Amino acid sequence: MVTGRDQERAPRRIETVAALLATAAALSLYAIFLLHAGALWRDEAQPVVLATMDSLGEIWATLAYDTVPLASTLVLRLWTTIFSATDLGVRIFGAFVGAAFLGAVWTSSRLQGSSAPLIALALLGFNPVVVRTVGAVRPYGLAAVFIVLTLGLVWRASRDPSPAKLGLACLLAVLSVQTLYTNALLVAAICLGGAVVAVRRSGWSAAIPPLAIGAVAALSLLPYAGSLLRGWEDLVTIPLQGSWPRMWLLLKRVLGADIDWIVWLWLVVIGVGFLAAGWTQLSRSLTRSEHRDLALYGGTIMGIATPVFLLFMRNSNLPTQDWYYVSLLATVAICLEGAGAALLRGWRASLGKMILLAIVATGMTSAISSDLRIRQSNVDQIAAHLEENARGDDLIVVSPWFLGVSFRRYYEGNTPWETVPPLEDHSIHRYDLLHQRMADPRALDPLLGAIAQTLRSGGRVWIAGEMRPRRPGDRRRELPPAPHPAYVIRWIAEIEDYLATHATATEVVPVAADRRMRSRENFRLRVVTGWRSG
Repeated sequence: MVTGRDQERAPRRIETVAALLATAAALSLYAIFLLHAGALWRDEAQPVVLATMDSLGEIWATLAYDTVPLASTLVLRLWTTIFSATDLGVRIFGAFVGAAFLGAVWTSSRLQGSSAPLIALALLGFNPVVVRTVGAVRPYGLAAVFIVLTLGLVWRASRDPSPAKLGLACLLAVLSVQTLYTNALLVAAICLGGAVVAVRRSGWSAAIPPLAIGAVAALSLLPYAGSLLRGWEDLVTIPLQGSWPRMWLLLKRVLGADIDWIVWLWLVVIGVGFLAAGWTQLSRSLTRSEHRDLALYGGTIMGIATPVFLLFMRNSNLPTQDWYYVSLLATVAICLEGAGAALLRGWRASLGKMILLAIVATGMTSAISSDLRIRQSNVDQIAAHLEENARGDDLIVVSPWFLGVSFRRYYEGNTPWETVPPLEDHSIHRYDLLHQRMADPRALDPLLGAIAQTLRSGGRVWIAGEMRPRRPGDRRRELPPAPHPAYVIRWIAEIEDYLATHATATEVVPVAADRRMRSRENFRLRVVTGWRSG
């Protein structure tokens, strides 16, 4: 005889099997990225530099020039101490973070009562931007792990504020904000969501525990206040860089890898999630109290986190990138998973979630297969060519300046090298030094002098990176107030003009590539010889 409980358990078992198969497939994507990513690009080389510094004091002093807190650096330091700081060693670390992220998705979903995270896996597990971001050697992967776990633990602590649950939720909330500053916006939304649920259940005093979790996380950031403000002033911002049309194009790539129907599927699922959360609150007789609370929790978090996060990115004027939004995507996906656990039960609901997972996984196949097999940088190949072919009386010019971070990791030759513009430190992105150059009208003089001396003496100048000829009218155009990327563009054009005026020959040097390169760090190589007076 089949009981009602057996009828309820059967679809949950099938959901679990489907989710385990999807998780195995998602894990294979992180393995593909591990095997094909290749050399570390500049944003991955910098965290390894920080993690492998001689002392914790040196790391702390250098954080003033970085844009992330301490936690991810310490975790990576532990890894490199036990295992390896080689490219393969830290790429394996990224794959482990990917596995931890999938485990966090399972854990948080189960904490919210979901038998298996079919919705979250559909939205996150097969998204190439998520896989590439979480699996990279950067803090964004750990930030996504910690924020997903924080969401599940705050839910439990809001309903049952025992010391153990509160303590664990506080720990994960602190780790979240200590890994990525923008996670503070998401932690605030999560704790407010917990407070709303607690107040609805037990009155205003019940809001204290979830709000206290947020307060502890916020207080943990106080030691960074000074360096954070100074670092923000040093960043290169662009007025209206975060315009809504540009942000929409960026979000389309983040949500669906430029596959329009995947983007609209995301928006439909989010819209249905909001409607279901509101409907649940109005139709109390249709669901248990726990289900209403869970829908309210997820709806509140999404309703606060999404606009606040997007407004912050819009008004920051930072040249934002797709990986900035992965923690927000993870938060929204887990909220939708929780709402699904509360509202979607029975055979039909299980079938619908499995169909959603199958559609998304199939639709993303082509985007995944091409995106995750792209090399992140060819800097190692460029460095190897220069080590073999550049002489001691040559000069290497790395253009622009930020490519010096990754070039420094791989180049071990004896030929002197410098960036455009010259900087005293190439170990990390030193925006403070860049600002000093922007204030100096003769910032390029040392580099121009070194180029002239090299060419006059019969040496060669190797240009590694990009050069852009000056466009008509650029010479007359006034530069905007610093800091602004226009300065870097002008410097590059001035070096190009100088070489066109004084060098007698320029040759493009082909460097073999075993597969496609990601455009953000695809080094080109030229060699310039001869001297003539301008």
